[in-house]
Amino acid sequence: MDWWHLTISLLYLVYNIPSGSGKVLELSDRFLEVQNDGAWFVMFYAPWCGHCKKLEPIWNQVSQSLYPPVVRVAQVDCTRFPNVASEFKVKGFPTLLFMKNGETFHYKGERTRETLVDYAERMALPPIQVIGDINTMKDKINSQQKFFLYVGDNIGSTWEAFNVTAYEFQPYIYFYSVSLPVLQASGIETVSHAPSVLVFKDGTHYLYKNDMPVVLENRLEGEESETAAAPSVPGLSDLRDWINHERFPNVVEISGGNFHQVMKIKKYIVLVVTEVDKVGRMPKAMRDYKDAVERFAETYHSTYHDNFLFGWTGSPELANSIAMTTLPVPSLIVINATNYLHHIPEEHTDIITPENLAEFLNRILQNDIQAYGGMGVLARAMRMYYEATTTLSGMWYGNPVLTSVIIGLPLGFLSLICYSMWCADIMDASEDEQNVREKED
Repeated sequence: MDWWHLTISLLYLVYNIPSGSGKVLELSDRFLEVQNDGAWFVMFYAPWCGHCKKLEPIWNQVSQSLYPPVVRVAQVDCTRFPNVASEFKVKGFPTLLFMKNGETFHYKGERTRETLVDYAERMALPPIQVIGDINTMKDKINSQQKFFLYVGDNIGSTWEAFNVTAYEFQPYIYFYSVSLPVLQASGIETVSHAPSVLVFKDGTHYLYKNDMPVVLENRLEGEESETAAAPSVPGLSDLRDWINHERFPNVVEISGGNFHQVMKIKKYIVLVVTEVDKVGRMPKAMRDYKDAVERFAETYHSTYHDNFLFGWTGSPELANSIAMTTLPVPSLIVINATNYLHHIPEEHTDIITPENLAEFLNRILQNDIQAYGGMGVLARAMRMYYEATTTLSGMWYGNPVLTSVIIGLPLGFLSLICYSMWCADIMDASEDEQNVREKED
């Protein structure tokens, strides 16, 4: 029996997990001794945490979906084993960490079964997977999966830049490499030379033109690329910026889980604001509005793609927080990802036309329309005030009694403290005056 199977068998004995159950492993302090053995996807939780309880059934589904355990799904009760939480610098609950080969990756995406399983399966593989035959290449092309593809021999500066960038962006998208003859035999005849880099998405593919690197005109002063490794690799910055620009589909669903990643592409984000119910249904008027923007993004891809990323959200709270006001639904807001300035159409309409949308976007590019918000001190203060008042109003409408207690108790204690600090001297002074009068009498 090899060491891998021996380790798995010992884990089943130590944690009393029935073989073939696909259940979540409940870890203890002993995990620190075996953390480098294979790949782990671990949830750090506390029994009193509401978000942890909400994630628990999804986490069980993830464990069942990833069985057999190429990735071992586990969890740690941080109230029982604080040493484990301290070792991994856990500061909040739930915290999801993926571990392999002595490295730790913090998962910050959507907490759905599909996204968690896809993340774990991708992270368990090498950053770049080699495609060696025509059938596999055809399957990847027809799978509608988003991925980047390196074409050519695995040597040279382009390969090194692709390798470094794949390591950075592996948590978000797949990377593959293939030889030029295999790619051409798979039906992709637009690539005539190697090395080349392509992205496959939205049912088509786009070629990286390394003689025309991406220029991030809106990058903030003093801002640097996240890629710190291998700074001497020629072409790394240009290729990394292009991959960063192209890693999202033409129209992306934006939520709290991926919002910060979307903002890192340094484009204008054209965000359609809609509202969906608990089962994901959207009213017809909002769906028509969203579909109209999606058709525009596809039709005018070559015109606006370099400067704009189109997206939509079913949670108006996300857009309202940026706009610092309650936006109507459906509506449109355009956010500058470099400085959080945003633009709103001067006149709201429930039906958007290609002509109106094109005029709005062109005026933004020409700096001919009012911009709001930003990341200045005043804008930050206004956003904090808006979020605080919105949270309190939501709490009041949801449970006015509990909200009164939460707000009233601190105010009551504050009043007592102020009274004891400011009124004690007055009372002492009154007693002194009374004593003086008694002596005079």
